[in-house]
Amino acid sequence: MLFEKRKAPKLAVVGAVFAATMAVASLAAAQETVHKIAITFPLTGIAASQGEVASKAVNLAVKEINESGMLGEGARMEPFFFDSQAKPDVGVRALQQAISIEDVPYALTGYSGVSLAQAPVAERNERLLVNVGGASPALSDLSPWFFNAIPLTHLQAPVLARYLAEELGEEKVALIYRDDDLGRGIQQVLAPAMEAFGGDVVAEESFLPGAHDFRLQLSRIRAANPDVVYIGGVATEVGAIIAQGTSLGLTPRWASYGAYNHKSTIELGGEAANGGVYTNPSNFGPDLEPFPAYQKMREAWEAEYGSTDDLDYVASQFYMGTRLYAELIKRLKEAGQDVTPANMRDLMDDAVFEDTVTGGMSFDEERNAITSIAIYHLKDGKFAPITVYTAGQVREINEVMHNN
Repeated sequence: MLFEKRKAPKLAVVGAVFAATMAVASLAAAQETVHKIAITFPLTGIAASQGEVASKAVNLAVKEINESGMLGEGARMEPFFFDSQAKPDVGVRALQQAISIEDVPYALTGYSGVSLAQAPVAERNERLLVNVGGASPALSDLSPWFFNAIPLTHLQAPVLARYLAEELGEEKVALIYRDDDLGRGIQQVLAPAMEAFGGDVVAEESFLPGAHDFRLQLSRIRAANPDVVYIGGVATEVGAIIAQGTSLGLTPRWASYGAYNHKSTIELGGEAANGGVYTNPSNFGPDLEPFPAYQKMREAWEAEYGSTDDLDYVASQFYMGTRLYAELIKRLKEAGQDVTPANMRDLMDDAVFEDTVTGGMSFDEERNAITSIAIYHLKDGKFAPITVYTAGQVREINEVMHNN
């Protein structure tokens, strides 16, 4: 009996401790703040490899953000991935699900057609949508809730035109482009850009999205004997176009925007892809040394994934877009403001972000990124910068084009 009497109080104590522990856990859970971020990008389909890289970039950034404690005590970031399949209608459903199911205040997107279709959804629901991949000029000034954290091709094309005409002396350019918002946007700006710097677009050929055979268009381009062929397509098309052009005897310098920076360019384009040039937001300074934030990302990527072989522009852009969200949260909290989509939008309108993988960034009145742009090339199977134009130089180059 004595044993039983002692046992009863012990159980009571255990029960009390358990109840107290659960209460503390419940209180901690209640006090935890989760900042949700949605990523709408291809996870299946022909562009799934880009979605895989983007997911790795976001997960790495989120891990760093949460481990650093930069969001404040009891706060963390959590990513949610939604498959856009690089298709506008699927992308719209993906963003709608992110908002209705997870109530995300901030989302990253890419692909021009997808971004164009998603922008009205973001505006209707008053959510911040940040494009880190689509490059069509049609994305400029799209909505007060839509920001381009990447220079669009109407800013990139004049930079490349100047480099081709003035630095390389290659003035005859042909364009092969996909017949969609991205390709048509490039088609509208490339000829004026070349003319502004003494060059000329000698041929233009379009193809339908989803096409796999480009030989008819390339044979017509061959007849124009261009110095350069600019590919206005998506990453998975660039290598195939180079390979098919080479099979027809085309031997130009190949050029593009950031779509060139993809493993399929090397795998499919082969030796002919070497020497190709493209524009992209720069991860390097004028001295061609990596910006500190980009160098840190490279080191973290290698430590996390064992190699930097797949660290391309998609990775750096989605990493940057994720850290941009964290910086917005941090600045609003420091200012004593609520972390709401409207407050983030207002902050992005006016803020300068110094320490990014692109060396620094702000947004103009049309919510387009103001940042440095680099000319990259493919040499011996490696992508590397060869010339960097600062944000000020990019602005001057575009003024030359618009004044002609």
